[in-house]
Amino acid sequence: MADLLTDNLPISLTDQIECVEREIRMRVEVYDRRVADKRMTRAKADLEIARMRAVLATLKRHGALRSALEAVRDWRLPEYSAETVLLKRFVTEALSE
Repeated sequence: MADLLTDNLPISLTDQIECVEREIRMRVEVYDRRVADKRMTRAKADLEIARMRAVLATLKRHGALRSALEAVRDWRLPEYSAETVLLKRFVTEALSE
């Protein structure tokens, strides 16, 4: 069910990264207990944690790419160059996604 209070709130990339980092820490603790209690295999626990670490890596790469695009957007390039026009259009569109 949709949450009308939070569905339209922008969640910053930094907040998303911090949330995933907390989730990974929590999963490590919970899954270690489940493995010790034989309610989860070590292989399954390791796989699930690896998946969340992959999510974290993707978010961090996205942040680095966004920073690079913002730097390119802010370059002072000659406006008359066709390459400049295409590059600025690409960067502007990429940053709006």
